Amino acid sequence: TNARRNFPADTDGSRVWLAGGYEPSAAAQDMEIYRPAVSCNTPTPTVVPSNTPTATQPPTNTATATSTVAATNTVAPSSTVAASSTVAATATRTAAPTITPGPSATPCTLSFTDVHTTDYFYTPVLYLACHGVISGYSNGDGTFSFRPYNNTTRSQMVKIVVLGYNKPIVTPAAGAYTFTDVPPSNPFFAVVETAAADTIVSGYTCGGPNEPCDSAHRPYFRPYNNVTRGQLAKIDVVAAGWEVINPATGSFEDVLPGTAFYTFVETAVCHGVISGYNCGGPGEPCDSQNRPYYRQYTNATRGQIAKIVYNSLSSQQTCGGPTATPGP
Repeated sequence: TNARRNFPADTDGSRVWLAGGYEPSAAAQDMEIYRPAVSCNTPTPTVVPSNTPTATQPPTNTATATSTVAATNTVAPSSTVAASSTVAATATRTAAPTITPGPSATPCTLSFTDVHTTDYFYTPVLYLACHGVISGYSNGDGTFSFRPYNNTTRSQMVKIVVLGYNKPIVTPAAGAYTFTDVPPSNPFFAVVETAAADTIVSGYTCGGPNEPCDSAHRPYFRPYNNVTRGQLAKIDVVAAGWEVINPATGSFEDVLPGTAFYTFVETAVCHGVISGYNCGGPGEPCDSQNRPYYRQYTNATRGQIAKIVYNSLSSQQTCGGPTATPGP
């Protein structure tokens, strides 16, 4: 294209950059390449349009879904602290195409080679892809894959939620960014700042191992850590704007009252968005109520995230009962 996009990193004359972005306010439907000046007759690389990729990890070859697909058992950060004071926004832009809550006819026939009509995430993936929320990976032969069983990073999850819920993009004044490890040069900067401004996400206090404090004592977001099922429930419930509930007895054997994700998981259950795994498997004995397990510290996969976000957008179920104060 012959015009600079809103957020391309095109100032480094020694590298080739592949850029997505907004044109000028809607999510771009193609990609753009920037490269240093070269002599005449030097071929220009051709980029296959694919929206903006939402993940970078290699495929994970596990996957059998009951209600939701299991993932590897990697434990997430133990405590999440609220981010530092919210910075004033200097620009507000309209995010990706509007999502209409509730199931509707899919407006396109986009398909992925690894997403089949029999998969539990088929309709969610197709719906979100057709609305510009998620994209895939080129297979090099003109087809694309979604990699539904890949783990997903915190920044990728935030991007899906911000675009899925059509949050207006907000970026802070120069130098006033929220997280030490998500500066303006980070490809997820705009969506992470938007999520922070809407209190959808928070960070980790600086000063821990390998996370020194800068002059502003900004917290860390850890954008490339995998997101867990517990974090997924929290991010999705807050983004949906649901009032959290705090029932006396939990729905899952492994998510106890008073723990970090309890109210968010219970709220998601109440809205019919998530379910769990039957008790009785290895390391998951049944209690007197035969409650299922949620596996809150297991990494969330791309297929699971697509399903939960789609279910939240389509949920018409209301909840009541004792409430707790929504967390950051």
